[in-house]
Amino acid sequence: VHDLLRDPELGRRIDPNRVYVYGQGMGGTGALAMALRYPEVFAAAYAGEPVTDFLEPGEWQARAASLWGDPDLDLPVELDAPVGWAGGLQVQPGTGVWEWQSLLASAPGREDEVTPFGVGFGLQDSTVPWETQGAPALAAFDSRLWAWGASVSAGQYGGQGFAGLPPSLGLDDRGRPFFGLQVVRDETVPGLSRGASAGRTGDSPVDGYNLTLEWSASWNPWDGAPVDRERWWQISLRTTDGSEQKVDISPRRRQSFRVEPGAAYRWENYQVSDGVLIAAGTVAADGEGLLTVPEFLVSPGGNRLRIRTVDPTPEPTLTVAVTATPSEPAPTPAPSPTAGVVSEATPTVGPTSAASARPTPVPASVPSAPPGPTLDSPEAMPTLESEGRRPENSSSAVLLIGALPAMVVVVVVSVAVASKAKR
Repeated sequence: VHDLLRDPELGRRIDPNRVYVYGQGMGGTGALAMALRYPEVFAAAYAGEPVTDFLEPGEWQARAASLWGDPDLDLPVELDAPVGWAGGLQVQPGTGVWEWQSLLASAPGREDEVTPFGVGFGLQDSTVPWETQGAPALAAFDSRLWAWGASVSAGQYGGQGFAGLPPSLGLDDRGRPFFGLQVVRDETVPGLSRGASAGRTGDSPVDGYNLTLEWSASWNPWDGAPVDRERWWQISLRTTDGSEQKVDISPRRRQSFRVEPGAAYRWENYQVSDGVLIAAGTVAADGEGLLTVPEFLVSPGGNRLRIRTVDPTPEPTLTVAVTATPSEPAPTPAPSPTAGVVSEATPTVGPTSAASARPTPVPASVPSAPPGPTLDSPEAMPTLESEGRRPENSSSAVLLIGALPAMVVVVVVSVAVASKAKR
């Protein structure tokens, strides 16, 4: 991928914001490894029945031993690549190859970013066993608050297609994954955990994690693109199965929104249909800078989650003192020297507290504060197109197939073309 992007002829035609990776079986293992380790490269990923734990005794451990040596040796890993390509990979000194190659053991932590992805397993799969490869991995992924989805079918190996992609990363009307290859890398997404559908396996032919939670994105703007600013983050979600669900949500792939460890943030839940505020609260970021809104209610009509920085500085107030004698009418008070100071408008439409609702005398000459951005204004809902971050025209895809040791991974790269080019 890096070589292709640097190619003098093809590199300028490629949209680096729309590069995807997917695979099946051992190809799925490679695809998942790249999704977890290279979020700065891939916009989205899919892995069908990947092997997640080579340390588990069995057929897969025996196959891997011919490549990596006996597990008892656990040869150390050394990472190196030209032009700093391995710079983003973190490996502790002395880490063995078996731990590194086993994705369950080496998976990034909650504080780390990964590529949004989908994954699929089968309950009756004898090739990639659910009990040792699927169940432990999905439980670990759900605790990480990543943007992801998973299908768990009642069947054998294969045949799922892209069933494990969450709706916002799913197939378009032509059956192309990643919303018709329109998902972009440089847009914020919601990390999801403990949704109502999480862990319901075997109740239906296909069940799993986050398969009925859809977020609004620039490529699927049913409520506009997400808002991602320094002090304000917003995204809308809805359920696709008619249910109401409560889910933990964390801002992921943030481009501008700042989260400071230990800082407090106010969150609000608005109904998309009428803009009514139905819930609100305050949460604090953890020590790693991960901010989580717990048990956020999502309904079929859609709910808009807004998170904003809590300003620790109290808003300025205006005090007017008037003195009058009993024998003379009270003079008209002159405007205070600080009357022109107006606090910064905050994009909040929720109810005001009792303290701030008390009337304060303000002279008529004081201009009112300018209105903040509304939910539907262009300022509040920027799009990638308005910022010029996507090529005007693009072809469907160029497929590159790379053979790795004992695995095949298909990498999809979107290529921009001239408007008059044949497709």
